[in-house]
Amino acid sequence: MTVETRQAPLLVGRTAERDRAAEALASRSVVLAGPAGSGRTRLAQEICTAVGDRDGPIRWAYGTSAAGRFPLGALAPLIPPLDNAGGEFGLIQHAEYALGDRTGGLPLLVVDDAHLLDPLSVTVLSQVALTGRAVTLLCVDTAHPDPFSGLWKDGKALRVALDPLSRRQTDQLIGSVLGGPVDSRTGADLRGLGSGLPLHLVEILEEGLRSGRIATYRGLHWWTGPMAPSERLGEIVSARVAVLGAAARRALDVVALVEPIPLPVLLGITGHDGPDELEDRGVVRVEGDIVRTRDPVTAAVARTRLTAARADRLVAQVFGPPDRRSAADLVRHPPGTVDELPAERAAEAAGLALAQGRHAEAARFAHAADGVGDSQAVLAEAQRWAAAPLPPPADPEPASSALVRALDLGLRQDRTAEAATLLEGHPTQAAGRALIALAAGDLDGAAGLADGLTGPMADATHAIVDACLARLVTGFRPPDPAAHTTEALTGYLLGSWAEGLALRVHGRIADAARSAERLHDEILGRPASAADAVAALVRAGAERAAGRLLSAAALLEESLHRFGEPGGTGDPLGVGGLAGAQLAATRAELGEARTARNLLRRTRPRQRDAVARMLAVAWIHAAEQRHTIAVGIALRAAALASAAPALQADALHTVVRFGGADLVAPRLARLAERTGAAGIQAYARHASAAHRGEHTRLRDVAEEFENNGAQLLAAEAMAQAARAATGRAADSAAMRAAALARSCGGPRTPALQELPAPFLTRREEQIVRLAAEGLENQTIARQLVVSVRTVESHLANAYPKLGVHGRGQLAVALEDADGTG
Repeated sequence: MTVETRQAPLLVGRTAERDRAAEALASRSVVLAGPAGSGRTRLAQEICTAVGDRDGPIRWAYGTSAAGRFPLGALAPLIPPLDNAGGEFGLIQHAEYALGDRTGGLPLLVVDDAHLLDPLSVTVLSQVALTGRAVTLLCVDTAHPDPFSGLWKDGKALRVALDPLSRRQTDQLIGSVLGGPVDSRTGADLRGLGSGLPLHLVEILEEGLRSGRIATYRGLHWWTGPMAPSERLGEIVSARVAVLGAAARRALDVVALVEPIPLPVLLGITGHDGPDELEDRGVVRVEGDIVRTRDPVTAAVARTRLTAARADRLVAQVFGPPDRRSAADLVRHPPGTVDELPAERAAEAAGLALAQGRHAEAARFAHAADGVGDSQAVLAEAQRWAAAPLPPPADPEPASSALVRALDLGLRQDRTAEAATLLEGHPTQAAGRALIALAAGDLDGAAGLADGLTGPMADATHAIVDACLARLVTGFRPPDPAAHTTEALTGYLLGSWAEGLALRVHGRIADAARSAERLHDEILGRPASAADAVAALVRAGAERAAGRLLSAAALLEESLHRFGEPGGTGDPLGVGGLAGAQLAATRAELGEARTARNLLRRTRPRQRDAVARMLAVAWIHAAEQRHTIAVGIALRAAALASAAPALQADALHTVVRFGGADLVAPRLARLAERTGAAGIQAYARHASAAHRGEHTRLRDVAEEFENNGAQLLAAEAMAQAARAATGRAADSAAMRAAALARSCGGPRTPALQELPAPFLTRREEQIVRLAAEGLENQTIARQLVVSVRTVESHLANAYPKLGVHGRGQLAVALEDADGTG
């Protein structure tokens, strides 16, 4: 089967470097400096294309290790033969004359891998560049000494550094190669293995496409199975290290297996010659006393060359035999067999592995511990997060193990009564019931059970209570997920969700988004598990609150896909139903009512998801223009959430967004007074202003929402202000609402569907803003690549929409629309 791969746009993230180099080559030489895989060659080709209309020939040469053994070896194809060179001096003169021949104009000499050139070639090229007989474009690997450093240090050449791509640039490159975005885990793994090097990333991606490891689901690309360098990339890396001596290859094997490794330990195993050569050739980095390979691909390729037996021997040389290793070393480099480990050591290793999210290894060590310590609870918790069936209970069952089993019953299986029965008489009874109540939204119950508790579960419980009573703990952070307790990960995720909710209740939407992004990145730094889906769900909630609906939808799709069937073993916290309800509501906000209905049909209803599910149904009716029905369902959701002020406030404010402010304004005002929460107070002000139709107060509320980071709520409040106002005030508010809505991914909520027309189109707004800055029509036409008549026509259409009669009034009108006047 032939797999079509897409042309890789390696220039992503390099356009600024291309333009700088192309401009500099008009008068001086350029040195492109970057690590292997940074795209030096492709960038050099693009630079040559950019200067293709220059007056002079472009000549290429290629440095290689073989050519570097001969004087002028790499430049020989560009230099005509000479019968009598007159010694080395004559050869240099002849080469300089040939390379600097300006018969056809100023030559551009491009040398790839110029760091491999012989000394005579370096001398010739430096002289040609210094005398101005030619300009040179020299590509050098930063892992090697730069033979042309004198040129750029003296200002005779421009040095352009090709740093690894940033996270944003890496994501752009991935999206360009695949034709769309990837899920979060795939993105994190690609960024890690590719380490920002375009060549490495493209090779990995194209191998994923060829092998079928990259699958597409609902617009996202997913990597299935282990991620490893392609065969071709392996050959490229192998060629780089093929020149290493035997001692250096052995040292590389050790570093690749156990990095980071202290330098004294490495020297004790391999001696000085191997590590010294690795450092000289740029294969490893030495930072203080710590040695690492230069990039993850080099380490991965080195590991693939090792047999399992050799790898075990090398690891044993570093850490000793398995039965003498510390628990930390066992977790870091698990031996093939763990059954013969001392039970106490195996139990300690099991707890460490669980804390690090290494659930498969935790289960292996816990089996070997054979019931010692908390190993039975660790085994159950590892199985729970690894989407595997829990082991049968012991008789009698330890308290820690009973807690894990109760969490599985109460969270994943939604069997809270059985969970409570299981915990009866156990020391962990209150803690377990508090966590289950917390996830179920029973805030008063969670608060009562949390009294007197200590540890991660108490932190999580108190956080959610503080959130709903609007008493955000200053500097609160969820419990450490690496704490050596079986329930630490559950407490961490629920605590992080609570922190985000607390910030949103206080109107700190931007802070909530940053907190959720931090959580997501932390979880993606651990091995893959169902925690990925929970973190994506938490982040999606923050993105939706900020009005970034497309981002929220993508995260929720990802969360649902990773959970699998909601309520199944892949959903240890039992939040798959919540993810489904939130995704349905988000799709409805985007106007996709049919998609939203299908999503709800696929999602198994659970009692604790009832409020979220009812709100999703309300949003579907709103998307279908059945606003009266939508308002009634949202009111029932608010009644159901009476014990949870944050959820109740959200449901009541949804009624305001549907146009029913008169039905809920007094209730929101009382709730805001009772809680003192800034976010709920903003909801109450919105309801009051909408109920009274006061366009000035609605604009104030819209600006408050915008300042808090809630763009969609700001757009809706501004749209309501446009409906309440008349004349120029209405048009400017409508224009501002449209601009805010565009930043949210094209929502189709009731307030925005009824946005008064006319308002500026995107092109009209673009031209109006340029005109307001004082640009003439001809300048605007040239900048936007349109005709002057088109500019005039758009301005004529925009003036009545903004309530002005000429361009002199545009600046004031735009200030009114932007809310800055």
